[in-house]
Amino acid sequence: MAAVVGKLATISIGWLMLGYCAALLPLFAYLPFWMLALAGLTLGWQLQIYRNKISAPGKLVKFLLVVGSVALLFYSSGNLLSLRGFVGLLCLAFCLKLLELQVKRDLYLMVFLGCFVSACQLLFSSSMSAFVYVLICILIFHGCLYSAQLQPQHGVDERQAKGGAGAKFRFSSSHWEIVKSVLTMFLQGLPIAIVLFIVMPRVGSLWQVPINSDVAKSGVSDSLSVGDISRLNQDNSPAMRVTFDDNIKPDNSKLYWRGIVLADFDGKTWRRAEKISTTALSATQRSQLYQFDRATPAQTYSYQIMLEASGQNWLYALSTAQVDNPQIKQWQDYSLTRKTLLNSRFQYQVRSHIGYKADPEPLSEAQLRLYTALPSNSNPRTRALAQQLASQYTDTGRLIDALLQMFQSEFSYTLEPGKLTVENPIDDFLFSAKRGYCEHFASSTAFVLRAAGVPARIATGYQGGQWSSDESYLLVTQAAAHAWVEVWLDSRGWVRLDPTTAVAPQRIAQGADSYLAQLQSATGLSSRFNQWGLLREMRLRLDSINYQWHRWVLGYDNQLQFNLVKQLLGGVDSWRISLLFLLAGAIAISPFALIKLWRSRLSFTDNNLRSVAKLEKKLLKFGLSRARGETLANFLQRSASQTPENRQALKQLSAAFNTLLYDPRHDSDKLVRERIQHLLKELKY
Repeated sequence: MAAVVGKLATISIGWLMLGYCAALLPLFAYLPFWMLALAGLTLGWQLQIYRNKISAPGKLVKFLLVVGSVALLFYSSGNLLSLRGFVGLLCLAFCLKLLELQVKRDLYLMVFLGCFVSACQLLFSSSMSAFVYVLICILIFHGCLYSAQLQPQHGVDERQAKGGAGAKFRFSSSHWEIVKSVLTMFLQGLPIAIVLFIVMPRVGSLWQVPINSDVAKSGVSDSLSVGDISRLNQDNSPAMRVTFDDNIKPDNSKLYWRGIVLADFDGKTWRRAEKISTTALSATQRSQLYQFDRATPAQTYSYQIMLEASGQNWLYALSTAQVDNPQIKQWQDYSLTRKTLLNSRFQYQVRSHIGYKADPEPLSEAQLRLYTALPSNSNPRTRALAQQLASQYTDTGRLIDALLQMFQSEFSYTLEPGKLTVENPIDDFLFSAKRGYCEHFASSTAFVLRAAGVPARIATGYQGGQWSSDESYLLVTQAAAHAWVEVWLDSRGWVRLDPTTAVAPQRIAQGADSYLAQLQSATGLSSRFNQWGLLREMRLRLDSINYQWHRWVLGYDNQLQFNLVKQLLGGVDSWRISLLFLLAGAIAISPFALIKLWRSRLSFTDNNLRSVAKLEKKLLKFGLSRARGETLANFLQRSASQTPENRQALKQLSAAFNTLLYDPRHDSDKLVRERIQHLLKELKY
């Protein structure tokens, strides 16, 4: 089906509009709301232009639209030199270019822009579902290109030129032909694309767009105030995924994913102590770790972590971590950081020594002051409690036991602890509220210990996790965020102390997801629905697919590539890789060649049917396809009415085919077929 002179074919416009909407739709979540209105305006305007209802905008209108849109985008984003700024400019060009759509050259440019706009979705999401959606968008644009190649630039159905019923976009045989052709090209190129992915060298980005701070966020920050972690109990988004070597499955009680250590306290908020957190691991500490690693392998877990983008640079690991990665630094408190911020997923290998205890060296005077420091005149009732416990229990262990016993008998663990007073929040929690989340118990415990003269600090990270549907990896969500205390004991060094075990031991034994589901059972439909068994199983299965996608496709680095190619080919020589390319080409071509050969032998054993097939193939280039059940005579009559310049030749073809197929009195089939071949060559585009 074609349109009037100077216009594009209806079928091409239909495919373009479908791709236009599909490419822009997911990006509106990251772009200003007014761009949705602009996209709808340009789409509606172009459709009215195509139906000859209104005229194309003049140069002045286009100029004002461009200037006004760019200015509005700059005002909305605040910075065009950012990820959303660049994507916004590209989408803006895509929307406004639609108003200039008149000839095939404009159509081609729109298709190329559409492919780039579709790919922009991968800047915000690298999941497998996002990749599949982008692939579908690109295939739609290829369908637009293919349909444009089938359409002449002129000669057509007047109903479509006037925007009548014949101009509607519907899946006719022409559309199915486009779908089949695009899928065929995709399947033919797939084996070669797979080989290229496997053997092409992994290279870094040639350019980098500044990422917005709100594109990637983590639930755990570098400071802690009461109430911070409890806000995450409804957030089931992934924080990291862990694959243990040798299929080891540690108990939940051992899964303390230690991130950062907080030692500075101002009475309300705990923060990192820069002098400690930025002092590198000493040579003595490193030597002791390696000696322990060689001496007690049974106490060691080896695993790989895939950490989600956080916009921060600290990493997570079980205690006590040992890494051999030049991108990772390890500090005196055994915390880990990366040299650059995590603006994308990051995989790293870790060995953790769960039972490791360093030879305790006495704390220096500066360290002792840091880990016992408290702001003056804050939380006086808690100070009095600490002094009472210190006088009653001279042994630190017994003091801790007494504090935990108080939590166990008088306090409760809750997802909705409520607000505490601003002046003395710990006093309010210990003597009034007595209901809290992990950070309430950790903060108050550390304060009591310091007030009693015992060095203490807070560690934050995650605790527990849930195994995937096939139990191949551990999924740790933001809801598993946790805070606990590390206390200094003269004979043992720093020891983990989790006061949550006293008030809610199920939280540690069962893990966050299972225990929080019990607490959320009475909080409303959304919480119960989120923990519904079938939905949870589906979520785990989808996460498992995404995990394998990120691990083996997005995480396919140089080392993994070298190992895989060597395993597949027995080496990485150039001749082996060349043979692999030849094999891929053969795999791509052979199925379609065999199908075509089989169809040709099946369908064209009759020379007359071969002539009919040539006619249909020729007319398909004009956008004319034979409908299912349509007779050849009706098809040629309809084609003649739609292409006036070929009307005479098509009438002669109709007569020739009637003679060839239905007149037994003619002298020679060969002469008639030659006449048909001559008439086919006379058809004009």
